Amino acid sequence: YPAGIAQLMTWYITQLIFLYGVVLMFVIPVGKISVLYGWTVLLSVVAIVLLTKSQWTKDRQITWVLGWLVVGFLIVMAGARFQSAYGLTIEPHWLYFTSLALFLIAARGLWMFEKYHHLLPAVLIVVLTFGYALATRQLNRIWADPVAYGEYFMAHNPDFEKARIFLANAYFREGLHHEAKPLYLSSLRNIPTDWMPLNSLGIIADIEGRYDDALEYFQKALEINPGVPGVLSNMAIVYTRMNKWDEAQSVLEQAIEQNPW
Repeated sequence: YPAGIAQLMTWYITQLIFLYGVVLMFVIPVGKISVLYGWTVLLSVVAIVLLTKSQWTKDRQITWVLGWLVVGFLIVMAGARFQSAYGLTIEPHWLYFTSLALFLIAARGLWMFEKYHHLLPAVLIVVLTFGYALATRQLNRIWADPVAYGEYFMAHNPDFEKARIFLANAYFREGLHHEAKPLYLSSLRNIPTDWMPLNSLGIIADIEGRYDDALEYFQKALEINPGVPGVLSNMAIVYTRMNKWDEAQSVLEQAIEQNPW
């Protein structure tokens, strides 16, 4: 667990600095946690803190900043297990509180550079601002396109089922059913109790004219989550295409019973 947290924190700080691989959620499956890497990072941080103790203990500002970091990271450590079925999880917005300390450290670093030349901090700020502006522009292009972001999200979380579903849904909404179908099927093999991919596969089968397959998918979805009005409505549409009006009326009545509004 500590090794996995170290990997997550390293990922976050790296993204904060380089703005590469920034996604809504980053997950490390238990099997992908590198114990050697994680403990190397943790022990290195502890060693640096101990070796510089004589310096930072005399500086109350640094002491408070380090304390702020520790408190912020402890909060995130507690939340990293909220999706333990997938592994250890981190979402960047969890670290807004903690990031204030990182920016204070950066400000302190710029102040130290000023000792060497009074223009050096200004030059560094201009270079960093220009680099961040370019990186942010590129990220905005990716995030503005659901499919592009879904592919980006999946590339950085290849073992995370929610990333797979996100990309499948993005393909589905854009009408790219051929691309969405294998992702839904793959997700079902890993999480067979999720009814929503079954509903989407049923709609795809309906569009492709495979009405019996569509009904089978919808029925499986209802077995997992009975009485979902949307699934019942989709099933009724298929029945009408097959001219099975009594069956369509029956499932629509069930849908109205579940959601009369």
